Amino acid sequence: MKVKNIMIIFMLTLILMVASVNIYETYGEEFVKGQSIIAKNQKEASMGLSFPQLNIKWLDLKDNQIISYGTPEGFDEGIFALDLSGGTLCFDTSGKIIAFGDYSGVYGFSDGVAKVYKYLPQSEPYVPGMIMAPPGRMEGFIDREGNEIIPLGKLYGLGDYFSEGFAVISEYEENKGYINKAGEIVIPMIYKDAREFSEGLAPVQSADTMLWGFIDKEGKQVIPMMYEEAKPFSEGCAYVVKGGKTGYIDTAGNIVVDFKFMPDDQYKDTGFHGGMAVARDSSGKYGYQHRLH
Repeated sequence: MKVKNIMIIFMLTLILMVASVNIYETYGEEFVKGQSIIAKNQKEASMGLSFPQLNIKWLDLKDNQIISYGTPEGFDEGIFALDLSGGTLCFDTSGKIIAFGDYSGVYGFSDGVAKVYKYLPQSEPYVPGMIMAPPGRMEGFIDREGNEIIPLGKLYGLGDYFSEGFAVISEYEENKGYINKAGEIVIPMIYKDAREFSEGLAPVQSADTMLWGFIDKEGKQVIPMMYEEAKPFSEGCAYVVKGGKTGYIDTAGNIVVDFKFMPDDQYKDTGFHGGMAVARDSSGKYGYQHRLH
């Protein structure tokens, strides 16, 4: 009897060891890193039957397009990201699984990588009715194969996305700088605020004057700190604010659209797309503007 019990425990341990490598049970279905998720019952899949105990729906592959009846966390650079009950799953439009990790969440892919994070346990036990501090979390970045190029917890204050090989970094309430994909600080944390690189330049805010200018990838200031607001370049133009009015400059700092419109929400997309950009006049009405040249 004891021998039989020992054999059962040994077999269960062996199964768990094998399963923990890269195969994950999904209640009657299996998915393996590098393979596709395909529902056995395509009719039920087309109706959106849920995976038991998973936060996604059945996926139906048709003409190499995934029809997802759940809500993906994000879809960027041809990659879907989904939160599962046991981690996060990333797969491409062919259904090929490219990453599965024990993370609390994953941001969309940008510049070939994606930010991942994992919440840390609460330092104090939960007390009903008591306002608790939010849990801390570890952050890192994975590549398109699911490898952690910046391991969880190696750095803190990571920006959400890489752009042109750089991501913003800052400690809590500290100045900001930039890191590369190896997690090395390549532009010192000397700026009050900083935004992503685009077309070789990035808008940064002076910690002394609180005004904005632009730096290149060597950290050299190429456009003076003289603007009250600045956003990344788009189609050769960058949105800037001066004297309480908005305008656009080129990568040499020359005025492309004169300062005449009213500033708007800093998170609104005011970049040029197809030669046009959104603008707001003094009455608060929105319209579109063309480039002068």
